[in-house]
Formats: sequence, structure tokens, C-alpha cells
Amino acid sequence: MRTVVRRSSAFGFIPVIVVVHAFCLFQRGGPWLGEWDWSVDWAGGVTVVTAPLLAGCAAFEVLRWRSAATWSLLRQTPRGVVAGWLSALSVLAIGVAEHVAATAAVLVATVVAGAEPRPGAAFALTLPIVVLAAATFIGAATAVLWRSLLAVPLSAAVVFGVTAFPDDLLLPDVFTVGGTTGS
Repeated sequence: MRTVVRRSSAFGFIPVIVVVHAFCLFQRGGPWLGEWDWSVDWAGGVTVVTAPLLAGCAAFEVLRWRSAATWSLLRQTPRGVVAGWLSALSVLAIGVAEHVAATAAVLVATVVAGAEPRPGAAFALTLPIVVLAAATFIGAATAVLWRSLLAVPLSAAVVFGVTAFPDDLLLPDVFTVGGTTGS
């Protein structure tokens, strides 16, 4: 798995994800700084933007590993059928690592500002990871079902629509992460 993560195209995309994450956190200043609930909400609410990026990365990675040159070789290996899904797992690992690091930095900054940690926030901190996993799965499934480079922006648009506009699409708020204090 370590080799797949290192060879992942999402590995080179980490600076973009970090910049987008930081922009979403600080676009309106830092009103969350020093307040535990706001910090948890704002750190988790960034998944509205980062989840579509991971979906697009996962779709691209699956398409890259399922190209004609590599697919004929991968079918002969014991894990050849799931090779595309393993490449999507590498994208998920990179995205979750970045999210956990950014969330930890936000929470440390909040504690340094004087807020006291709340023990009940563990559930709210795990929900963004579930959303990132679902977005990565949607991106990989889109690329498996439609082997076109257009699956990359399509999967990103679908995940963004599901996370940002569930009410307009008549969908439940399953992918909505972050409370009412988030932006």
C-alpha cells in the first residue's frame, strides 16, 4: 500500500488540498479560534470543498490504473480485479491524513487560545472522515462505471452537489458535516 500511495497522483495534489483547506478555514477570519464547538464545526465543514477534490482525484487515479497498458498487466495479478479500488484507497489515505493534520492544528490553536476541550466532540470529529471516504468511493465508482476522463469532473460535481446543495436536490443531509456555526 505504501508504494501505491507514493505513486498516487494525489500525492502531488497535496499542496492544492492544503491551500484549499486553509482558504476555507480562514476565508472569514478566525471567529472559531478560542471556541471549541466552532472549531470542530469549521474544521469538519471544510469537507464540502475537499470531498469533491478527493472524488476527482480518486476518479483520475482509477482511470490511470485502468489504462490499457496497466490493466492488461494488473488482470494477471492476484489482486488485479481490485487494483483500481486500491488506488482509490491511496487517495483516501492522503486526504484523511491531510484532514486529520489540519483538524489537529485547528484544535491545538483553539486550546492555546484558551478553550477547554469537550469530550463529546469525538463523534463530530469522525463524521468528516466518513464523508471523505464516501466521496472517494463515489469518485472511484464513477470512473469504474464510465471509463472516460470526463468522469473526473463529473464525480467532483456530483459530490459537491450532494454535500453543498442536498435540500435543492431533494436529498437527505447525509453528507453535510459541520454545525450551524460553520461557514
